[in-house]
Amino acid sequence: VVLEMVRRLALPQDARILDIGCGAGLTAIALASRGFTVEAQDTLPEMLSLTRQNAAEAGVSDRVITGRGDIHHLRYPENSFDCVIAMGVLPWIHSPEIAVREMGRVVKPGGAVIVTADNRWRLNNILDPRFNPVVTPLKRAAIRFLDASGIRKRSKQGAWVNMHSRVQIDRYIASGLLERMSGVTVGFGPFSFLGKVLLPDVLGVHLHRRLQGLADRNVPCLRSTGAHYIILARKPGIV
Repeated sequence: VVLEMVRRLALPQDARILDIGCGAGLTAIALASRGFTVEAQDTLPEMLSLTRQNAAEAGVSDRVITGRGDIHHLRYPENSFDCVIAMGVLPWIHSPEIAVREMGRVVKPGGAVIVTADNRWRLNNILDPRFNPVVTPLKRAAIRFLDASGIRKRSKQGAWVNMHSRVQIDRYIASGLLERMSGVTVGFGPFSFLGKVLLPDVLGVHLHRRLQGLADRNVPCLRSTGAHYIILARKPGIV
């Protein structure tokens, strides 16, 4: 979906793209293969090393530039990129609003920002009482109480994945002085009840495809309850 959004932007061949949270570099390599110059940024040196290795194997090392960085404090000057992408980053950071402002700062006027977020109101969580977003604040409060009281041993593994509503993400986009151009939700399942998965993978994938097809046709409820919210925004100004 993200690559299709970039394709529709019809960026010039000399366009510069910033890929924040590049991971193994798959998105950066796909974009570099289309002729763009990509700055691939991540917080982990291991991911940057893997990105360089994968870019070399794909023959696009000359168009993939890697570097460590923090999305809250991007090291680039204003108006540096034609497009900025952050896939799977917002769920793991402490201040999405600051992050979106930074992305808006470094993208050129008329340039695009593409962001993905974990949708708090995803259908599979709504249908499972154990994961329903209505009870999530109560669960977190209970865990904090048990940790503070010593009744529960504080876990040193894992971290909360921050889910956001579409309204929240749209608000961050606006606070970053960006204009929302389009937004879609994608991904359905796996479906569970009280944490127990209900369908085997083959049937789960089939159901996902059926539901995604309906969501893509703008069917009410389904169009807004995919697992991930993907938004395309634009920085006002002359291209």
